[in-house]
Amino acid sequence: ETFSKKVAISQFPVVSGTMKGPRLDRWIYVEQSKNKFTAFQTEIKNWSAYAIGARKVGTNPRTIPAIGFLNWQDRTKFLKDKDKNRENKVFYLMKKPVGFPINTISEPLIIYWCVLSEDGKNLNPFFQANMRIKGKIRKLNVFSMSNYLRSIIKKKEIILNMPNAEKRIKLLGKYFPIR
Repeated sequence: ETFSKKVAISQFPVVSGTMKGPRLDRWIYVEQSKNKFTAFQTEIKNWSAYAIGARKVGTNPRTIPAIGFLNWQDRTKFLKDKDKNRENKVFYLMKKPVGFPINTISEPLIIYWCVLSEDGKNLNPFFQANMRIKGKIRKLNVFSMSNYLRSIIKKKEIILNMPNAEKRIKLLGKYFPIR
């Protein structure tokens, strides 16, 4: 939407078409032009940075891109792994849902909630990486929510629609005092 594109997030499950096998989080459709779409089969990784061995970021803006680069190098190891894992499953073609738009290109997208940098110099929220997967070069779209939030830090307030988090907080409030 930032680039004046129409975006739709599908509620259909992203599955391989078998009873077992990889599942992804969402189909995200972006209208590139009239009747031309990109469907991103999307995996979202919102682990705690410490849970996956990511480094402490700190507050020095000059060191953050270098830390993001080390984090990206770590993630690429899992993405290039030969065995299906929690990250590289984004490369496996998923079953297209009913009503999948004609003239649609399907591309893998992975969203991380940690600082990433493809070059150690920039903190672009979105970038594309060419990766050798099973002998083939595959394009991967990468989005860092952490980088995105840093890019909009100039705003004084960020409004997030998080109905599940709101319900959890209310439930916690029944049992524990919340200030």
